[in-house]
Amino acid sequence: MIRLLGTLCLAAAAGWLASACPAETPAARPGRPGDPPAAAPAPAGQGSAAPVTQRELMAKLAAVPQQNADRAEKVLQLFKQAGLRNVTRQAVPTRPPGCNILATLPGRTPNVIIVGAHFDHTSTGTGVIDNWTGVACMVGLAQALAKTPPQHTFVFVAFDSEERGQAGSRWYVSQLSAQQKARTTAMVNLECLGISTAKVWLTGSADALEQLAAEVAKKENTPVEFRQLHGVTADANSFMAAGIAAITFDSLDLTDFDLIDSPKDRAEAVRPDRLEQHYRFILKYLQALDEQSGSISAANKDRPAPKPKP
Repeated sequence: MIRLLGTLCLAAAAGWLASACPAETPAARPGRPGDPPAAAPAPAGQGSAAPVTQRELMAKLAAVPQQNADRAEKVLQLFKQAGLRNVTRQAVPTRPPGCNILATLPGRTPNVIIVGAHFDHTSTGTGVIDNWTGVACMVGLAQALAKTPPQHTFVFVAFDSEERGQAGSRWYVSQLSAQQKARTTAMVNLECLGISTAKVWLTGSADALEQLAAEVAKKENTPVEFRQLHGVTADANSFMAAGIAAITFDSLDLTDFDLIDSPKDRAEAVRPDRLEQHYRFILKYLQALDEQSGSISAANKDRPAPKPKP
């Protein structure tokens, strides 16, 4: 999850990348990472996205492999099972080589919302909390949103090597063109869900996105805590550093931090009711974000918790 800043290890050997990320067929390969296909036409009688069930979420959680390389392939499989057709691999030049998994859901405009969750974990524990909970929720969000084309094009990214200085997300951002960055409305990062009350990191999130979270929490009557969290980082930081507005949702109280990077990181510690609550809230958040038009500032004042508007 939330790791102290690490060193980004870049490898020059292209052969490593080929072995880490087997090539897709030419028809499945996008022009560049985050470059969506043509915008989908507006559907007749569009309805709202229907959330997946708690049972479906827990089934995705139970599907977690132990090895990081196997996790990449599992995420790719889960995205396809969720109904996303444009699913690709992106080689990440780390040592050993890494691999991000990208799934694109075309919207009615080329403007992009990125939803991300890292799938890699440390060698201690099973890495279910940190961060297969984020992956399971992300796939469930993709599955729900795919049922009716959104306004924005959504790019769901399962990042590799977050535990090594956010190498996967830093590489992903470095491969975006200036035009792709300009049309990216926001990035929503999912970390360690299903444990305690949903939380927003004020120290690593854009003020405008924090404010939207406060509004959605009030509307949905969902408890969400806004906190300062210093000395730790997440994949959202890679986007904020590039001027792209980002926000991180997690669910760890300070007393829960001993659950991660330890043998306590196991499926038994995840509360199904909390995981479903967090998933449903984030789905509502993405729907509200999808209704936004224009650019969103990446400014972050590290201010106190935002107050909902009356």
